[in-house]
Amino acid sequence: MTKQKEIAREHFIDMIIHSWTYERLTPKERGDFWDVLPQKINGTYSQRFAVCNAIYSAYLKGLGYRPIGWRETK
Repeated sequence: MTKQKEIAREHFIDMIIHSWTYERLTPKERGDFWDVLPQKINGTYSQRFAVCNAIYSAYLKGLGYRPIGWRETK
């Protein structure tokens, strides 16, 4: 089954809002991320999803993300 390329961004958003990293963002950081995520992305489904993922990864890196212990909650 081929995935519709037009909904890649929406699938990415759904995945992100359920992620543990998104849970640890402040409301302002969340809003800032949505501001930098482009509304229109070209390419296949996989290419569009990869672009969204690269943007999110770069955004987290800018916030000081580390895979272990980042903003741990007790």
